[in-house]
Amino acid sequence: MSSNRIGLQTPRGSGTSGHVQKNIAVAKIEGLREKRKREAAEEHRRMVRAKMTEARKVARAEIESHDQKRQIEVRCMELRESLEDEDLEDEEIDKRVALFRNSLLIEQKAHETKAVPKDESRRLAIEAKEESVKGLKQETKDVSALAVVEEQHETDSRVTDEVCENKGPAPVYDYIPRYDVR
Repeated sequence: MSSNRIGLQTPRGSGTSGHVQKNIAVAKIEGLREKRKREAAEEHRRMVRAKMTEARKVARAEIESHDQKRQIEVRCMELRESLEDEDLEDEEIDKRVALFRNSLLIEQKAHETKAVPKDESRRLAIEAKEESVKGLKQETKDVSALAVVEEQHETDSRVTDEVCENKGPAPVYDYIPRYDVR
């Protein structure tokens, strides 16, 4: 009676049949614990992913800002070199380069304020796509309606041809409505 050393070695004298049953209650509790652990781990992974994407966004913004500033400085250095080739004084060169740098920075800030935020541009792109899909659906409806009209025209012309051949009106069938009795 005792396989795998579970239960009684012999049921004699115990007042039982010796049948061993599985304890289902323990399995349910263990299942709930495992489920909670999995959910907690998944939530932790989601939070880590969110932090990583936020960190990437910040890093991208910093890199983009740095690249823009670098481009401004490159243009300022090109101006400085061209002014030095003209044999101007250092003070005059510094003044012109500073004015040029300020104008570029103002231009950059004006461009940033005109720029559409990513969320807004994404929304506009989605709306444009929806409009194009609506247009395609409307064109499809128009084409199918045109096909139906052409088909009706063909059947009408066949009926009139039959009337002319038979030299009499085509038979008219009455419509008998059918009622669903359920």
